[in-house]
Amino acid sequence: MLTFVAGLSIAVASLSLEDAAAAPLPRIVPGAPLSADTPWALAPADGPRSHLESLFGEGYDPTLVAPLRDGNLVYDGESLALSLLDQQGLPLPALDHEPTAGILYLAMDGITLRPKCNGFHPQTANAALNCSPLVGKETVFPKPPGGENTKAVVMQKLQNYYEPFNLVITTNRPPDYLPYTMAVIGGTSQNAGQGNGVCGIANVACDGAKRNHVSLSFPDSCVGVTAEVAAQETAHNWGLEHTDVQQDLMYPFVAGGSSFRDDCMDISHATGSGVTQCTYVHELYCPDGQGEQQNSHGELLGVFGARAADTVAPEILSVSPADGTTFTVGESFLVTADVTDDNNMLGVKWSWLEGLPPDFVDTGYSRCTNDVCNDKYAAWRPIDDPWDFIQLTKPPAGRTPSRSR
Repeated sequence: MLTFVAGLSIAVASLSLEDAAAAPLPRIVPGAPLSADTPWALAPADGPRSHLESLFGEGYDPTLVAPLRDGNLVYDGESLALSLLDQQGLPLPALDHEPTAGILYLAMDGITLRPKCNGFHPQTANAALNCSPLVGKETVFPKPPGGENTKAVVMQKLQNYYEPFNLVITTNRPPDYLPYTMAVIGGTSQNAGQGNGVCGIANVACDGAKRNHVSLSFPDSCVGVTAEVAAQETAHNWGLEHTDVQQDLMYPFVAGGSSFRDDCMDISHATGSGVTQCTYVHELYCPDGQGEQQNSHGELLGVFGARAADTVAPEILSVSPADGTTFTVGESFLVTADVTDDNNMLGVKWSWLEGLPPDFVDTGYSRCTNDVCNDKYAAWRPIDDPWDFIQLTKPPAGRTPSRSR
C-alpha cells in the first residue's frame, strides 16, 4: 500500500508485501543536512540507528573490526561477538528488545553472493543485498538438485523444525526494506572455499541481533540432510552455538537431530577455537551454566516468541503534512507518519519522488527499516512511535505536486 504526499511516498510491510526496489546510497548523518546543496533538508536526529550505536553512544562502523572466523562460524562487526565487545571495553548485556516475529527466506533458485556490500553501508552481511563475509570473492551458488520437489521437501521440514516459533519461512524473496534472514541452499563446500566434509557455514548474531544475516548449506556435499543442515545454520544466525547433545539440531555433526531441545546443554567445542562467543545470552536461559550451556528452544523463543498468526495488515494512520498542503518559503516542517500493526515486526520505507536535491537526482533518497536505503531507522523501535522521514527548514520555493493518490 502506498500513499503519496507532495512528491513523497511511504510504504509499510508486515510479514509479506509487494517487492520494493532500493540500493545502498551515500551516508546520512542524523540531524545534519543531507548535502551541502541542501542545508534546508535535515535527516531527523531521532536516536541511534542500531543497537551498536546505542552501546557506543555514537555512529559505529563495524568494518573496523575484521570478521572473526571460528570453524564454520563467522562473527562480524554486527554480531555483537564477545571478542568485539571486550575489545571496545563494553559490558556484555543481552539485547533489550522484545521477542519479535522473523522471516527466513530460502534461496534455492541459484544466487550470487559478494563478500562486501556496495555503497556506504558498512555491514558485511546483508541478505537483501546478497553480501556476506562467508565468501571471499563473488561466488555463484547453483540450484540444488531435485528442482521444485527438493524445495518443497526442505521447506516442509524446516517448517516442522521451527513450528513452535513465530517465524515465517518463504521461498519468495521479501521486500528489501523488511529485515530478513537468508538461507542459501545449493552447491558444495568448495563453492565457499571450505574443505570436504563441511555441510554448511553461517554468520552468528548473538540474541538474533540485526536479523539480516546469511547462512550457506551445501546439499551437494552432504546429501540427504539438507533441511537438518539448513536448520542449524539458520539458527546460528539467531545466536545459537553448537551443543554436545546429538538429538539437538545444534550438534556440530550430522547425527539425526530432530528438534531444538528445551534443555540446558553444554556448549560443544568439537569444532572451532574452543571459545564461546554468546555467553552473556546463554547465561540468561541457563544460569547455572555460567554462559557455557545453551537452551536451544528457549533462546529461539526469546528471539521470536511463540508462533502466532499475523492476519491483520499494517495501516498508515496519518501522514504529515497532509497531501496537497502548501507552505511559504519561510516555513519549516517535519515529514512524518503514524503507522499501526498488531505485530511488532514491521517494515517501513519512505521515498522522495519529486524535487530531489541535486546530489540525489541520479540515486534517489529514501529511509527505511533495513540497510538498503540512504538512511535507516533504529533496530526494534516501537511501531507506535512517529516514523519521521525528513526535516525541512525553510526550504526554497518549489511547485505544486503534479500527482497524488
